[in-house]
Amino acid sequence: MPLPILPVIAAPFFTSLLAGIVTWVLRKSVITFVVATVIYFVIYFLTPIILRLLSPYLGSSPVAMLNSIPQSVWYFASAFEIVAGVKLMFAAYIARFLIRRIPFVG
Repeated sequence: MPLPILPVIAAPFFTSLLAGIVTWVLRKSVITFVVATVIYFVIYFLTPIILRLLSPYLGSSPVAMLNSIPQSVWYFASAFEIVAGVKLMFAAYIARFLIRRIPFVG
């Protein structure tokens, strides 16, 4: 019984398909992951520096301003997770600002 010809014909198709998938993963996913990781670490390390530079202009430190909030407000803020939401919004605004400065992304 002769061997089927289909695997011989289909081999170049699957090779090019696999090469296309690997190329897409390396170009899109890995590069996007690296860019997002770099942006995360830039935000992570720059946020304390920015707060330290802005604290003289705010009149008092951000910790002192947060300590002046009454306990009743903190109760509802913790119930609605407002602290986590403000952190996420602040990080998102900084990330959006940085992403728009990258020439080939924004």
